[in-house]
Amino acid sequence: MRRRRKTVVNWAAVFVVVLLVSLVVASYKSPLTAVRNINLSGVRKSERLRLERVQDLVKGVPAMQLEPATVEQLFLGQSRIKKCHFSRNIFGSARLELTYRVAVASVGGGALLDQDGEFFSDPEQGDNLVSLTLAPSLKVTSATLMGVTDYRRIAEACSIVAEKLPGAKVEVMETGTVRLDLEGGKVVLGKPDKLPEKIDTLLGLLHDRPTLLKSVRELNIMEPDHPSVTPIKNDKPVQPNP
Repeated sequence: MRRRRKTVVNWAAVFVVVLLVSLVVASYKSPLTAVRNINLSGVRKSERLRLERVQDLVKGVPAMQLEPATVEQLFLGQSRIKKCHFSRNIFGSARLELTYRVAVASVGGGALLDQDGEFFSDPEQGDNLVSLTLAPSLKVTSATLMGVTDYRRIAEACSIVAEKLPGAKVEVMETGTVRLDLEGGKVVLGKPDKLPEKIDTLLGLLHDRPTLLKSVRELNIMEPDHPSVTPIKNDKPVQPNP
């Protein structure tokens, strides 16, 4: 008869596993792991009231029972917050990182446009921005649903205007056509494409004829290689004279 092999139990390994499980359960339930210190990154001083709410929210709550999304929603509910990330550990520390939207244009009524083409509000921004006027039918709340205007491109236009044509105002017509109000003159850019080429064409024309916009009703640069002007007393576009 064969002898049966005795099963050898590695009690040390079992002990380690049990210990680890106990530690995990304890850390999940123990208030000793509650967040006591929050490291801040990119957070404005004006967020003081919300930070106080975060402190109240995490007080005495074991770290592993604290859902990061719960804290993040306190900030993501504000349109000016682009990103929010909250992390915590069982040693009583947490980290809160905020990224704010950066405005490239002011739409009026407190509304701003960021470089991603998103509308938001932020009382700490708004000075020295390009003025953006939308056609009455392009309400900020529904504009992106209308399928007419690519606001990321509009934001690009505003950024270029701010850099190369300070003082110019940007208008968006109902059809999505972009128009500039510059030195009292109107410049039609058309759809928000080929923007660098269109602006360079405009700068070239104004370099050659600084008073061009004061002598025409409208300058059309929808096709940057073939600009045209509408004279003040004529409804038909003509090629601008060199």
